[in-house]
Amino acid sequence: MINKGIVAKEPIFSYDTKNNKFPTLAKRIPREPYTFDIILHGNAEFIEFFMQDYSNNDLRTRIDAYTLSIILKNRKDYKNFIKECSKDGKSPCIRLLSCSTGNRENSANCFAQQLANEMNVRVKAPDSILYVLPDGRYSIGETEKQYFEIFYSRGSERNDNKQNR
Repeated sequence: MINKGIVAKEPIFSYDTKNNKFPTLAKRIPREPYTFDIILHGNAEFIEFFMQDYSNNDLRTRIDAYTLSIILKNRKDYKNFIKECSKDGKSPCIRLLSCSTGNRENSANCFAQQLANEMNVRVKAPDSILYVLPDGRYSIGETEKQYFEIFYSRGSERNDNKQNR
């Protein structure tokens, strides 16, 4: 599983299905400078890694932040991204284009916070369902807000945990 994530052409760890075109639509969300986008399905506790390869509710599709961090740290595109940020003197950021991975309702230690801790970089993630339109416009949750929650590695956490778009 880890190797599959490392060698994937892009950091898109899901496929389109007949009823759900989220991966293709999420690729259309405008890129942000010095931000590494990861596209997949998820929730506050785990991400669903290539879930279409297994039967419904197969636990092998669920991976934690530690496992994702191993995948990212070994991907050539992520290593190049970190080098580019360092060369330009910019702080890297990971943006999870993945539903509810930044949801703190049941625990302040949601998936995005855990990933920030593992990667020691800022992580941006939606706290609810991420709705994406065919033109790349998006909204998060029922309130149609346009910002992601921001998570800092523990020890460098700040009070400003939201960024408006």
